[in-house]
Amino acid sequence: MSEDNHHMHADRTSRPPQYARTRIEAPIIIIGAGGSGSSVLSRMLDAHPEITMLGEMYFLVPKSWYAFYQADANTIFRDIGSQLHADPELETRITSSFAEHDNFLKFLTLEEQKRTAAVLRQTIDAWFCLDRIPKSFWGFKEIWNGGFERHDWQIYDHVFPEAQWVHIMRHPLNHLHSAARLSGQILSIGNAVELANRWLGAVAMSRQRASTGRYCEIKYESLVSSPRKALGKLFERMGGIDWHDNCALPLTRQWGARSERQHLPDQILDQLARLPGLIPAMTELGYEWQEMDSDPRGMKRHVPVPSLEAISHNRWRLPGPFVPEQGVCWDVDLPHSAIGRELGGIADDVDQQRRSPLRLFEDDKPLSPAHSLHCWIRELGEGRYSHWQNRLLFSTSDNTNPNTNGRVYSFDLKG
Repeated sequence: MSEDNHHMHADRTSRPPQYARTRIEAPIIIIGAGGSGSSVLSRMLDAHPEITMLGEMYFLVPKSWYAFYQADANTIFRDIGSQLHADPELETRITSSFAEHDNFLKFLTLEEQKRTAAVLRQTIDAWFCLDRIPKSFWGFKEIWNGGFERHDWQIYDHVFPEAQWVHIMRHPLNHLHSAARLSGQILSIGNAVELANRWLGAVAMSRQRASTGRYCEIKYESLVSSPRKALGKLFERMGGIDWHDNCALPLTRQWGARSERQHLPDQILDQLARLPGLIPAMTELGYEWQEMDSDPRGMKRHVPVPSLEAISHNRWRLPGPFVPEQGVCWDVDLPHSAIGRELGGIADDVDQQRRSPLRLFEDDKPLSPAHSLHCWIRELGEGRYSHWQNRLLFSTSDNTNPNTNGRVYSFDLKG
């Protein structure tokens, strides 16, 4: 049972509201090399009131496409009988002319591709419940195409003919630290060269999407220093949706473990400098041959996790800013302090779904109900909350923004 399906006996006071239909043909697809900032970009987009990001798809689309075509039951000739009945002269033309025969096969192939794309769209729509997404736009990540794996981007053109492609990239020497952490490696000469080669492959593969005319290239450094400007071109292509200040909130948080920031040893830099294509690619992208010590704002990118502030003997204030999760739900990663570690050990989880004694307050008013089903926090709000594993998902009493409504949110452990 997933966290979003826990507490099935929780309140069901009203039916979920109906939303405008999300256009499945036009997702936002984040591409690039893993460790380049795709997670923070996805969270920034997801924080926009009009966008829902589903996370990483792990190449579900091309893998499903390949599976369809590998099945014996799939054949472009299944409808040939109806074609022959509709056009009595067709058989004569395709048996007497190689060109006619070739054109007919191309026609059948194109029709089969259209049919497969429609089936796959319908499957994804049903599987991910896209008809219930409470926003106008949706999207997902497809990271490392051309790096770890290689899949044909044109398959996505069949399935998502109006997709917006967003290529997130990062200075390759800085990228090595995060890529090594994600793959559980210590940077040596061998794996540094391997990761740099994968970065090159992913960048080259991702830039092929420029031919669609629906492609934006965003540097991680620009996203951090000027998020509104960095996302402006994408929002313009999406019909001119407006910037929302919520999009900047994920930049105030550390997502995942921190990467080691020690400079690369000279012997690794010497090997990388000899890697074919790396320096020309960096020059073309405007990156200099040196690591960047900090982000363009002159401060370390990795923001320290805020501490829980004790406001009385047994009550703690939640640190903001709060990041929108979905609907009217707000997400708090509980800090790595002594009380924060204690909270993780007493939180609700799959095995103990009503364990947490955490009581949440808005100013001095208790919010409720606790242990709420996450979908009801998102859709109904009105003070519902859930202390789940290392997170607190909550809503305000009147579904206003806790960052701007002037109220203090705190908790104790007396529940």
